Amino acid sequence: MSETEKKVNSLPQKKHTLKEFIYDNDKLLTSVGVMGAIAAFFTTVEGGELIAFLSFAIMFILDIELLHILLKTKEPSATLFAFQWLSQTFPFAIGIFLIKTYPNYSITYFAPISISIACLSTESFFSRRIKSRKRAILAVLTLLFISLAVYAIVYSLIGPTLHLT
Repeated sequence: MSETEKKVNSLPQKKHTLKEFIYDNDKLLTSVGVMGAIAAFFTTVEGGELIAFLSFAIMFILDIELLHILLKTKEPSATLFAFQWLSQTFPFAIGIFLIKTYPNYSITYFAPISISIACLSTESFFSRRIKSRKRAILAVLTLLFISLAVYAIVYSLIGPTLHLT
């Protein structure tokens, strides 16, 4: 290691600021906000339940990506650390709002969307275990099909209503 590298490595690490984080991830942050706004807007439109739930699902996926980036940030400043945890209340609040606004549709839409997100997120797990990418994708799709079939059977037994009073 050269003398210059030793000096650079011995200097105290600069903390990542909220301003830098927003500058680096402005498109992702904007996408999360837009999908959340679309979800909230379509709760006011008659017949907009499906679009509200789908835009919420997209927002949730984007938020998971945002959380991964936030958690990878080394040495966050105090404001970035606060933003990291407070920003996660946004999708949670919109999800609760959707459940309260559409209690009869919550099981109808939330369950299959959640199952789909969970199954599709296992792709990297299967890719590491199965050498062929095509077989890994086939395993994920099989898991998705079986999960949705089980959901359809349970849904036909309990019906679409969920009473949260």
